[in-house]
Amino acid sequence: MARPHIEFIQSQAVPWTIWGVASARPGAEGKVLSADTDTKAATVVMRYPAGWALHRPHYLECDEELYVFEGALWVGSVEYKKGDYAYLPAGQPRPDMRSETGAVVLTFFEGTPDLVFGEAPGPMYDAARLIAKIESEHLPWTDPADPIVAATANGAG
Repeated sequence: MARPHIEFIQSQAVPWTIWGVASARPGAEGKVLSADTDTKAATVVMRYPAGWALHRPHYLECDEELYVFEGALWVGSVEYKKGDYAYLPAGQPRPDMRSETGAVVLTFFEGTPDLVFGEAPGPMYDAARLIAKIESEHLPWTDPADPIVAATANGAG
């Protein structure tokens, strides 16, 4: 069975749950907005408390997308702030993760988001698929190069 069809999600009615030690984000809180029972893919709003940290090299066995709603989240040496987006392929090395000030992040896990410590097997990680960071709040939305974005920006959406 795939994800159930959902028109609207009243996210304020979805409870926050603390993620356990074996999860992708131990100690952070999450609201699962949508999940696929077959692939274990999920759309989750993650809330990282101030001072949250995972100071061990690790990776995920699934692709992950993230978009920061508020605060700041560090993945290794890259800081993601409000409006920042990233696509992190399965197996991408992460020396650490942390949020000094706290953060709320929309996260898409494209499979089971199990945390694996150490380095991923060589063939798992495809660096060509990485989108390290897009600062969406600094994009020139007035003259976009993408024709779909341009149509939307010009009112055709």
